[in-house]
Amino acid sequence: MNKGKENDRRRDVRKPFNTELDLFIDAHSLLAESIDISENGFRFKIKEPIRCRVRLEFGVEMIEREVQLVWAREEEGEMLYGFQFTSGSKGWKY
Repeated sequence: MNKGKENDRRRDVRKPFNTELDLFIDAHSLLAESIDISENGFRFKIKEPIRCRVRLEFGVEMIEREVQLVWAREEEGEMLYGFQFTSGSKGWKY
């Protein structure tokens, strides 16, 4: 995914992990400010992180944690999203 160590901002080692998961996004609205617009979309900024809850199967255990969106990009016709566990959601080992 990252094409070189100079672009890699990871703090922790990653291991391959493939499972289906459920994302739960709160129904409340966030105040945002637009930056620019084009025929294909627009860019905006918000003062707080976009947070949601994720539930995934980890072996025989189902875990649910709060996460926040860190990055998003299109790659080979699919969208990739990077989420970070929030401070209150840490404390489990893979």
